[in-house]
Amino acid sequence: MPEIQPQIEVSDQFKDLYSIPPDTTLVLALGGRGGMKTYEVSKFAAYACTLGGKRIQILRDEETRIKDSILSEILTHYDKANISSGGYLDRYYNRLENGIKVRSNGDSVLFTKGFRQSSLEKSAGMKGVANVDVAIIEEGEDVRDKFLFNSYKDSLRKANELGQLTNYVIFIMNPPDVNHFIVRDYYDLIPVQATDHPECVPKDVDGYFKLQPKNIKGVKYFFTTYKDNPYLPSVTVESYQNYGKSVIDGKPNALYDPHYYLNQICGYCTTGRKGQYFKRYSMISNEEYNALPFTEVYGLDFGTRSPAGLISVKAHRDNIYVKELNYEGLPVKQLGVLMDRLGLTAESLIVADCAEPDTIKTLRYGQAHTMSGEEIQRHMVCAYGFANIRESPDKRIEAGISRLLGMNIHVVSGSDNLVMEFANYCEAVDRNGLGTGKPIDAYNHLIDPLRYVSAVIGKWF
Repeated sequence: MPEIQPQIEVSDQFKDLYSIPPDTTLVLALGGRGGMKTYEVSKFAAYACTLGGKRIQILRDEETRIKDSILSEILTHYDKANISSGGYLDRYYNRLENGIKVRSNGDSVLFTKGFRQSSLEKSAGMKGVANVDVAIIEEGEDVRDKFLFNSYKDSLRKANELGQLTNYVIFIMNPPDVNHFIVRDYYDLIPVQATDHPECVPKDVDGYFKLQPKNIKGVKYFFTTYKDNPYLPSVTVESYQNYGKSVIDGKPNALYDPHYYLNQICGYCTTGRKGQYFKRYSMISNEEYNALPFTEVYGLDFGTRSPAGLISVKAHRDNIYVKELNYEGLPVKQLGVLMDRLGLTAESLIVADCAEPDTIKTLRYGQAHTMSGEEIQRHMVCAYGFANIRESPDKRIEAGISRLLGMNIHVVSGSDNLVMEFANYCEAVDRNGLGTGKPIDAYNHLIDPLRYVSAVIGKWF
């Protein structure tokens, strides 16, 4: 068979993988089972480290497990391309059991590294190898240390002659839980509705979330499920779908497994909780929020060890728009300084937790007596008082939650802790696991201020 350069067939869903623009630093490939994530990334890697001229490093939870996973798939793609091209690749590359090298100079263009070797337990061990063009991390749900991940990603940075970054990390991830740093940092959570999956029992859909990508510069997103894979056998597709059907042919389905279906097949992430209150809200951009021509007011919950939840709110008719401003615990002076820095004025309406009247008075009348002359000059509103801070009249939690649920809630993207509270704020259960009809007293440091503000819409503003 004559030698010819291998040809690459790429699915439509992953064509953009072959033309990643400069200044991209992270490529996220998430989705459900059968969505071709690992298959297509491994095909790309086989191409990129040979015909594409890239140097690729593969990382996984343990180096000893890598050769059982994506490395094996990459080498399989290499072998197929090499055979179909009459040995074209073997003319230039040496295919090894644990990577690929250039024949002419012995340089490694595909090699591996594990995440949890003893030498990698410290951040220094996560620094990138020189001249890596693409790093591939598989089973990213097992990578839980944000600091180590960011340290590694940032150490890879390499610029071209135009000053553009040219190397990046591909992060392959099976459906994670909502607390994974990748979910929190790069996605907004949109609750799955019972109407999205009429094949399931409605209550079984509680606690699952679609991942909506945030608009972050330098990040490229891929999300696929079995529905995007035209090569799956029909019997496999039917098997996947049957996990989500509570009834088949009018009879209860013994294989019905809603968690496996919604999480692993559909690719939704989950809190593991049921009975969430806030199942319907939409996400808006900061620009959209700023452009709203409605009065902006503020909601405030107090906390030093727990978060001092601060939000800004706009409202119009049945719509309420909310943006997270603070989720750190702060003593009253630091809280006042923060509010001053954020641009709150003496005229700003701030609706605060009525359980702390003394703290409200301190903020209202100012803290100049605790501040130096320089501090007073820098933070004059903190010094002389937020005169329009008021105690919330809302003292009935259930009624306040009911009122909010009757509104269209719009959350500004980036309000990650508010979205996380929405995901976890649910009905409390008794010792028998039965619902009490009352919400849990947790995950409410931003929900409570939202409730305070909602109580005075049409009254105070």
